[in-house]
Amino acid sequence: MSGKTKLPAPAAIRADALDLYEDEAKTTGETILSPIGATKTLAERYGVGTDRVASPVAATYYRENGTRNPLPVKADAGKGALVSAVRKRRDYPGVGSDGRATLGRWETVAASAAAALGRRVSVSAVRDLYGADRESYVGRGTLAGAPGLRDSAADAL
Repeated sequence: MSGKTKLPAPAAIRADALDLYEDEAKTTGETILSPIGATKTLAERYGVGTDRVASPVAATYYRENGTRNPLPVKADAGKGALVSAVRKRRDYPGVGSDGRATLGRWETVAASAAAALGRRVSVSAVRDLYGADRESYVGRGTLAGAPGLRDSAADAL
């Protein structure tokens, strides 16, 4: 490993990113934050390029943005209410004061759904609720020809 900086484990990077998120949220009063500043801060702290820390930092920020901005549905909401809430959040996401952070990312919508429902919700489940997988599926002919071959992740909700 000559010439390379030893990077902390991803869990440690995520923990540091969460600390930065909480500090920034407390300081600014915002609940929609961009990971850009934290990525730069941690890259400098670890002595590496931003590309080495961007993924775990961004994942932490997207999850926290969603958790702190739950979908406006009750935990026992029916599928119709969930579909409506997911579509509204994805189509009209809300943007942080910096103009960069958004609540419309799939990861953030999934975290928002999880916060509202009180259980884990996957990205594929919110994409299924939104209808994005079926509308943008590259192999549409295959899906149309064999609709029963692919279960919907949203059915698990």
